[in-house]
Amino acid sequence: MKELRISIESSLSVASLGLMVYALFGGFSLDTRNRIRDRAVKKFGRLCSEWSGRDDEPLQAAHWDHSKNSPRYDDPQNGRLLTLTEHLEDHIRRAGRNGLSKRDNDAAIASLKSQIKKFEKQRSQERRFGRRAG
Repeated sequence: MKELRISIESSLSVASLGLMVYALFGGFSLDTRNRIRDRAVKKFGRLCSEWSGRDDEPLQAAHWDHSKNSPRYDDPQNGRLLTLTEHLEDHIRRAGRNGLSKRDNDAAIASLKSQIKKFEKQRSQERRFGRRAG
């Protein structure tokens, strides 16, 4: 796998950076992710989680129903903008009811835990050296 490097402006928020990264790898089409993002901005007046209004972690467009054979799979109403932690909590809470097999949901949980760990490590290092995390 090739390494992906992204050069960013320091003025980007943690939330918007997370959404940019997730956009590269997420399950929704770009148009659907943009519509989910726009819905959150319309609701809160800024880019943040649709559940909590938080913007202190990267955001991800998260599916309600992960069934790829569903006609609603790529529908904005099948998604919502969540922080990494909220997305992890949702996969744990809704295991067996989110359209994923146990194996696939466990893999999603492991991936989200890894993403959170990397984000927290980066944020800790930035605080340690006096740089803004987002």
